[in-house]
Order: sequence, then C-alpha cells, then structure tokens
Amino acid sequence: MNSLITRGNKIFLIPLIFILVSCHSEYVSLDYKICPDACYNNDSTLVAFLATKKAFLKPKGVARFPDGGRSKIIFNKTDLYIYNVQNKKQLNVLHLDDLSLTKDNVLATPKTEISFTDSILFFRIMSENSWESQLKLAHTASDTANIEILKNLYSKPFLWEFYKQEVWQVDSAEFDSYDRTYKHVSLTEVYNFVKEVPLTDLGLNIMEIFPKSEKDYINETIYLKNDSKISRKAVVEQIIAKLSKEEIKELLLKMDNHANSLKGYEKTTYETYSAETYKQIQALL
Repeated sequence: MNSLITRGNKIFLIPLIFILVSCHSEYVSLDYKICPDACYNNDSTLVAFLATKKAFLKPKGVARFPDGGRSKIIFNKTDLYIYNVQNKKQLNVLHLDDLSLTKDNVLATPKTEISFTDSILFFRIMSENSWESQLKLAHTASDTANIEILKNLYSKPFLWEFYKQEVWQVDSAEFDSYDRTYKHVSLTEVYNFVKEVPLTDLGLNIMEIFPKSEKDYINETIYLKNDSKISRKAVVEQIIAKLSKEEIKELLLKMDNHANSLKGYEKTTYETYSAETYKQIQALL
C-alpha cells in the first residue's frame, strides 16, 4: 500500500509499510473468565465451572485510532473443568472447541446450567441472550453459519461421566428426571480457587501460545514491559520456576536495582505494579 504526497509540483509515492508493521504489541496478554453458574458436588469436594481463555496482542500506534483499536486475538478457547477442592488438582477437563467457532466475541460468555451426581456432571450450554439475538450480532456469513451450528449442537443438554470421559446428549425430559445436586458457588469463590492452581491447568501455556525466548520473557516480566499480570504470572510459573535459586536471587536483585535507578513517580509506579510479581518470584526460593 502506498500514499501520494505532493511537494510543490512533484508527486512522491510514500510506502505505508511502516504504518502497517507492528500495529500490535510485541507482548502477549493472557486472560481468563469464569462463567457464572459454577457448582459444587454434594459434599463440596469437587467444583465444576466453565472458563473462557484467550491470548491477544494489544493495538498500538496508529492501530489504536480512531476508536482505541482492536486487539489481535491469537488464542481463544472455552473448556468445562472439574477440580478437586481439597488438593487443588484438576480432576478432568472437557474441551468445548466448537464454542470458539465464532469471532468478534459473539457468544463470548455462554450461559450455563451445571449440576452433579456422584460421577456424572449434567450441563447445558446456552446463548447469553437468545440464539436469534446472537444471529443478529453476526458480522459475517461464516459467523451466521457457525451460530446455527452451535444452536443445533447445544439444543439438548449433556451428561458427562467424568471419571470415564464419556459424554452423551439426552432430551430435556430425561435430563430433568435425574436426581441431581446443585450447590451454587459464587464467582468470587471460584476466582479465589483458580488463583491457586497453575495457569497450565487452564490451558494457558505462554510458550506454546506465543513462542519467544525465555530470556525475552523474563526481561519483559521483571521490568514490567508486559503490563498483563496474568502473562507475568505465567512466566514466573512456567519459566522462572525452572531456574536455580541463585538465578532467581539474581532476578530479584535486578528488580531491586531497577527500582533504585528510578526516581519519583516512575519509582513509585514500578514498585507498586511489580510488587505482586516480585512476591511470586520470591516465593520460589
């Protein structure tokens, strides 16, 4: 793509490549969202919830105009999880890859209905609004077709025998005939629980999602070049945790020295926003 610029009576052809290159950040942001309607089993030893996960590159430069720009989504998944509350271990996960069919956040937050028996999880996946409303939000013919697929696929509820990893659909009458347990878990409880489990358990492996050298990831983390707290946590858990204790101490010293090299507002800002990452690294010793 080129631009015509006139100077006097002369016309110059100026490449616009510099505008198009690097329109998004070089630092990947990770995020996850727990959907409402999580539940416990009967004795509250297991918790089931639906989570959407994504990785994206924030817009920068001219890509941010005129409306603030749009992030470049590079990873987007929705999965149904069952965790053991007592040992904070993932018991099982059901990958719902078809929920990532649509783009532009259509069906970004599915509505769920989840309940338990001893070994079976019952669930429905529904549109947050009506499927007809979602169709009106579709931006492309492809999105329209995909929403129709989801509408048909999730027209009936599911039973997941999670110890055997078997899933099947039943009609609503059979679904309602089972003696099921529904013990609501607040979103706050689930988020507090999920904070204690490794991000790899949520499918957020930063090196697989956005390959980069470990050195680059470490530097952008300790110097706060990446402003995504979840990305920094992933680097701590998945890269820094593999270092020796001496290497970890060196990283903490680099953070201390960097803070001491700053003054005033910059120093306060760095110390404030790096505090959580510093503690996470420190906890590895």
